[in-house]
Amino acid sequence: MRYIINIEGQNIEMPEEVASKDETVKQALAPFFPGAANAKITRSVSGDTTTVTVIKIAGTKGNDQFEKLLALPERINPVIDLYNQLREINPVSLSQEETLALSDKLDKAREEGRKQDQAVRDAYGRLINADSQPFGLLISGF
Repeated sequence: MRYIINIEGQNIEMPEEVASKDETVKQALAPFFPGAANAKITRSVSGDTTTVTVIKIAGTKGNDQFEKLLALPERINPVIDLYNQLREINPVSLSQEETLALSDKLDKAREEGRKQDQAVRDAYGRLINADSQPFGLLISGF
């Protein structure tokens, strides 16, 4: 029997050992067609040819993530917060003890600022590399 896989308007001929089972079709297509792993598969037979139609199903990726982001507490990067505090201080008027304490605050703020910066960069990287997803609601007027 001859097997033709139809996905996104493309017809791909596949061997029977791959195309005869839904799971092996999904596994074979997943690296090349994102979303194929969760797709709906239908089959139709015409003569000695079986056409396997792969219909990708919109997922729910990210639908609850926006609410999670909104629920996070707001905070200012510690470096910026410390900078705002330092703008009001005359460094010449500080005692030696105050200068040492300020140095410790600077080190802690710098380290926490680096951590936050890295977390933002990591999140940005994940967003840039994420597959686009359809929105779950119909926008009025479209």
